[in-house]
Amino acid sequence: MVSTVLAGLMLAGGGLVLAGNEPRKLSRVVVCDDNRDPVTLDPFYELSEKKHTLIQQIMEGLVRFDANAQVIPVLAERWEQVDPHRLRFFLRKNVKFHNGEPFDAESVRFTLQRFIDPATHSPVSGLLSSIEGVKVLDDHTVDIVTRQPDGLLLRRLAGLVVFVPAKDYVARGPEAFAKNPVGTGPFRIKEWKPNEEIVLETNRDYWSPAKPNFDELVMRFLPTAEDQTRELLKGNVDLMTELPGTYTLRVQENAKTRVIKREALYTVGGHFNTSLPPFDDVRVRRAVNLALNKEEFIRYDLLGNGEVVATVCAPGQIGHDPSLQPYSYDLAKAKALMAAAGVKTPVHMDIFLVPFVERPARIIKKQLEAIGIDVGIHVFPEGEAISAFKSQPWNLGLTTLPSPIAHVAFPMGLFFYSNSFFSMHHDPVFDRMYEKATSIMDPAESEKAFQELERKVYDDALGVFLYRRIKTYAVSRRVRFSPYLTGMPHFVDAVSLVKEEANKK
Repeated sequence: MVSTVLAGLMLAGGGLVLAGNEPRKLSRVVVCDDNRDPVTLDPFYELSEKKHTLIQQIMEGLVRFDANAQVIPVLAERWEQVDPHRLRFFLRKNVKFHNGEPFDAESVRFTLQRFIDPATHSPVSGLLSSIEGVKVLDDHTVDIVTRQPDGLLLRRLAGLVVFVPAKDYVARGPEAFAKNPVGTGPFRIKEWKPNEEIVLETNRDYWSPAKPNFDELVMRFLPTAEDQTRELLKGNVDLMTELPGTYTLRVQENAKTRVIKREALYTVGGHFNTSLPPFDDVRVRRAVNLALNKEEFIRYDLLGNGEVVATVCAPGQIGHDPSLQPYSYDLAKAKALMAAAGVKTPVHMDIFLVPFVERPARIIKKQLEAIGIDVGIHVFPEGEAISAFKSQPWNLGLTTLPSPIAHVAFPMGLFFYSNSFFSMHHDPVFDRMYEKATSIMDPAESEKAFQELERKVYDDALGVFLYRRIKTYAVSRRVRFSPYLTGMPHFVDAVSLVKEEANKK
């Protein structure tokens, strides 16, 4: 019964559907979701939207989000909150990893213990810091035990945690696993062509009847939107997940392609290093926000495909405070705040960023010249970002912010909670508020506490608050695609009956 229900949920959740109804032959779905190879496919050492999207095609969690950001069962058939410190999972039976190793309670214990072990140095560990350990009750029942009540544990597990085979991981070691990971998922690694593509083959032994019936999912790496669009229009790519507004007309005018848009829980913004002057002064941080004309970002960076936001959180995320109004564009007030703070201009600001936000960074650089701030832009590929972030102190980090747990706790915890790998803000008051909010088990009370926390982020101007993106996709008319609200699709939601070869004959 559970498997049947899960199959229905997965098929209804969104994904790719290739049109047609011909006899089955070798079929491929080619996706451009990233412009560069991952450095690692080890889930313990990545915290990137694009890399995790790839990984979650191969490896699975106990639960995950569907296209509408609802939690659905995957490797767990069901779960129950035994007490405020203990969440019990009843694991699916007869599930095997791609190498034949059984998925069981030891897989859960090993994976979660490795995530939270300080010796692992996982960038995800701070987001799972409430977990104390895993108690194995039997081969298919586990309790995840937390240090304090965690009202968001299920969402963290759904968005951040996938499971590895303990014996294989130990035997081969992290380096080998990172290049050829093994999971329980609907796709398995077939071939990795460096600087070109990763070919995943459909797992014909997949435990769920909701398996895709095409043969290969190809994650192709093309360096620019121009390259990706050209290959889409030639019929060599089926889906682009990041279509710039400047290319939409070309895709719309092509008879074989179309544009799909969906509002996503996806923002672009940054977080200040609040320990470095002059940005340790709230007046300067407010001045930065007031000096940025957000409408120009939406006009020139997104060609209208976005909306201004009040913080790094997105409307639609649980815990968002809709009463917050975005900082207005007010140069006079920004200059007055800089003067009141006693800032002698010019002031230098070093911004750390990944390639996907280079365009807004350049707009920031231009606009902040008006209040005497000289911006240095430092771009690091996502694969190098984790080590580069720790290489020196930065004044500001700028990034895209998906919503893997569909809750404001993710951006606020990632950026402003002291225990986070990426935080440059260390405020005991904020930490206590964050920990209190996450410990509340009642959903209504929890949401109220997170709204108060978001107001503190806003009042203290802890970041640069820019815009929410309307995600724009370019899709071949051979496929039907339903975007995910989180912006991170699972292609197991695909049914593929390829017809293009038959149409040529």
